[in-house]
Amino acid sequence: MQMAREPVPRKLRSSENKMKLFYLSKENLNDKVFIHDFAFHFDKKTKAIILHDLFGTKAEDTYFVSKRLSAVLSESMIVNFPVSGDQKNLISGNRELPVVRTELIQKSFETVSVFITNRLIAGKENEAADLIPLLSILKKEFLVNEILFFPANSRSPIALSPVNIQGREDVEKTLSVYEEERKVIELAFEMRPSRIVSPATMNL
Repeated sequence: MQMAREPVPRKLRSSENKMKLFYLSKENLNDKVFIHDFAFHFDKKTKAIILHDLFGTKAEDTYFVSKRLSAVLSESMIVNFPVSGDQKNLISGNRELPVVRTELIQKSFETVSVFITNRLIAGKENEAADLIPLLSILKKEFLVNEILFFPANSRSPIALSPVNIQGREDVEKTLSVYEEERKVIELAFEMRPSRIVSPATMNL
């Protein structure tokens, strides 16, 4: 008699789970109006990873904003799980070559819809993984089609409608109008294809 096989875990597919990857900058984290707008407009049917920048001068400051973001999302009935990068050995390695315990993130989606983390590295004193390689790992491992970024100024007209960044021509066109948002535009290009959005347009 053939024995039943245990189901084999597989990667979450964005097409099946509407997986999204958001990056929140230090400026976004410092904007209370932005945080509340983000939670208010967040699509409750969406599974997402939220990676955010470091905040303040010590690890405890970064922990605080992770918990604050988690609390605001919870108030909007969005089930989430915040884990700092330096906790549970989530992010290890070094700045240039981070290693991510993706199985921990995958497991969390059995019970929550949003996983919140930051760039802190386990075993390092307030040291952060470089953003590009870390985003690249998450994008690849979770089969994310595009990363969503937000302008530093939440009231910037750049994100009144989503800005698609797929090539250098998109960068030049956008910079010609919104030079003050060069940082997020260049970051979006590095992680192309990606979009620059606002809380009100991130579900479009």
